[in-house]
Amino acid sequence: MKYATIEAQATDQADIAVLCAALERMHDDSPTRAMMQMLITGLANGSDLTLLEQERELSPNEAARFLQMSRPHLLTFVKSGALVSHAVGSHQRIKLADLLDFARRRDRASKAVTEALHERPATTVDPDALNALDQL
Repeated sequence: MKYATIEAQATDQADIAVLCAALERMHDDSPTRAMMQMLITGLANGSDLTLLEQERELSPNEAARFLQMSRPHLLTFVKSGALVSHAVGSHQRIKLADLLDFARRRDRASKAVTEALHERPATTVDPDALNALDQL
């Protein structure tokens, strides 16, 4: 299996307790401990979680669902070169690592735009200037 989904609602509290006990026995700097902590926190917060292998390749439909966008919108990023893909026969495939990189870059760009918009001083519009534009 290339991925596994855990539904928070279907997770038994006893299973979470077992995970917590295992977590306590792990070294603080263990990457496995960090992953387990994320798993426990997500389930405790009621979030469904999906664990994917980094080498997994996704179809455009799967990648679009992952990013919560339409397939045609995702393909615009593929065609522009912003999202790397490759052909397998007549089908496009996107490596999960490339998809995650794209998502991080997109998220950083979105945050930068939001911050820039919030840092801009508010401007007032002169009603006479708007009237002059209407007359053009």
